[in-house]
Amino acid sequence: MQDTSQPPPHKDIIIPSPPKQVRYTTLPNGKRTIVFQRKYDKLILLLHIHKSAGSFLCKRAFDNRLAAPYASNCNIQENQYCCGSNDTQIGLQDFVNATPFDLIATERELQETMDTSLVDYVVSLRDSKSRYYSHYQHVLRHWYSSSSPEGGVTITKPVVGVVVGVGVVVNETSAWLGNNTNNNDDPNNNSSRIAIAEFDPIHHADTDNFTRWTQGQPDNWNLRIICGPRCKSRPKFQITHELFQYTLQRLASFQHVIFVEDMQESYNQMALTYQWKVIDENDKNAKPTKRGNYNKTDVTMARWNPLMSALDDALYEFAKLKYYSGGSSELPYEFVNQAQVDEYFALGPLQNCTNVCCGQCTPY
Repeated sequence: MQDTSQPPPHKDIIIPSPPKQVRYTTLPNGKRTIVFQRKYDKLILLLHIHKSAGSFLCKRAFDNRLAAPYASNCNIQENQYCCGSNDTQIGLQDFVNATPFDLIATERELQETMDTSLVDYVVSLRDSKSRYYSHYQHVLRHWYSSSSPEGGVTITKPVVGVVVGVGVVVNETSAWLGNNTNNNDDPNNNSSRIAIAEFDPIHHADTDNFTRWTQGQPDNWNLRIICGPRCKSRPKFQITHELFQYTLQRLASFQHVIFVEDMQESYNQMALTYQWKVIDENDKNAKPTKRGNYNKTDVTMARWNPLMSALDDALYEFAKLKYYSGGSSELPYEFVNQAQVDEYFALGPLQNCTNVCCGQCTPY
């Protein structure tokens, strides 16, 4: 019997393309990070001020396939400093020439040496009071994340006092105050800082926890980070007028400033420069953030010490003028909050603080 079956219809044979090779490298801290091919001749240095969208910018760098140390939130060094251990012009040149990355971040104060011919400096700024309040909430989340199964926290030493969780008793005074050791200068590495397990976010009827927390924090944090080593160890409320002017001049050297309260416009201005994808109004990060913002109707607003943010607020105003008015770096004749700036320089030294926290530091 003749076979009348037909051969199967011809089909194109699809030969799969070889998979793209993804390269990884190991950071000094042992973490592996993906490596993209470097795009830019100049290094982009992101000054990551805590609670000011620094992690968001690191993620955007990944979305745009920049070479960066993503495994460490774009920080190039385990201690979150940059760049290298030699804060000199030669040291910075050697670092830039050796790094395989397009973008790196530092979450510590900016180093003394700056060179805009080698580095594009980028920073994201946030309203000072809102940044402090957001960081306070960050501390609270860490406090609650150490909760025991019973709903309390693990306390490092037995104390008696106010119940803050089931079966957990904390002495309010010992948790917030402790020894007054005014000789620790580094707010990020302060042995006198209250341990997170001993931090006591007791919810008082008058909602004064945030105010009490700020009393143990360095003042004008945004300015201190941009100022760098010269401001790092200045006692609380004792940043001088000369250091203030110096910091404004340093900020004037930044290639880009992102404003958390105006994310879409300020971010896209930078994105177009580097040919990144822009964000639109539908992006959750494009709208002004509300989470963690300082509520101006809160009773704690009346307790806010204006010296804590007077210089930060003026610096923010200067940044807005510079980056939304054609790039002028001229200092304004006076700031909107000039009265508070003057008060800071006049009354700050009278507080007699001898370290950055003016005594015992609250958790950072």
